[in-house]
Amino acid sequence: MTLFDPEGRSVTPDFLRETPWSDPSWGRIRPLGRLDAASAGLLLLTNYPEAWSGFLAPEGAVRRRYRVKIRPSLRPRDRDLFLSGKAGEAAGYKKVEVEIERESPKSTWLHISLVEGKNREIRNVLSCHGYEVLHLIRLAFGPFLLGDIKPGESLCATGEAEKAGIVWERWESSVHP
Repeated sequence: MTLFDPEGRSVTPDFLRETPWSDPSWGRIRPLGRLDAASAGLLLLTNYPEAWSGFLAPEGAVRRRYRVKIRPSLRPRDRDLFLSGKAGEAAGYKKVEVEIERESPKSTWLHISLVEGKNREIRNVLSCHGYEVLHLIRLAFGPFLLGDIKPGESLCATGEAEKAGIVWERWESSVHP
């Protein structure tokens, strides 16, 4: 999800129109991180992006969790590699933790957890091993969980942000009457 799409697809401001955050008094609301057009799930937004720079950087090692459907089904020869967390190394990434949710003859649902969070990391790791991503859903970003939030719903997570170490500076006038 982004702020502008040359092909006219929905962007972040489109989803904010029916929320309290569409009020201009909040300032410019920006997404933290990104979800590409073929992904779904949790997207964090802020009007104070400077406070989040360490949270977003790969060096910050903030865990991101995803539910991913792949095709073909996870091959027996790849099972140990994926479950050991070493599948990412072959594609040039750090450890990518993988758990199998369920399998069918044609596809597998995986839970994938990573800390680097580089652009298209999951898709690149899976492609490197010959798998196609059919669905990719972000379930969690650090302490923030998708939970039961429905598509298009939004909530204010200020308390959770403070627990994650995000601190807002409060500017007050030093002029006294």
